[in-house]
Amino acid sequence: MPVAPPSRQSEELLRGIELLPSDELTNSTLELIREQVREGQKIGEVLFIDQRQLLTFGYVQDVPLVWQYGKEVDDGQGSEW
Repeated sequence: MPVAPPSRQSEELLRGIELLPSDELTNSTLELIREQVREGQKIGEVLFIDQRQLLTFGYVQDVPLVWQYGKEVDDGQGSEW
């Protein structure tokens, strides 16, 4: 079953009990990440491993997604390494 996006009222409630960062903190953090990406692109390829949602949802743009560097998912069944 699809999950509905949080309402503005529920976002305000979560911020009130400090479970979500402020819009200002979120925006300043995203801008810092964008600056770091621009600096990194001057040197070479920028690789997102843990925060690929920033690319997927367009928060960071103009960075190609490199699939062969995906993290291995541990299914709890051990590994063959």
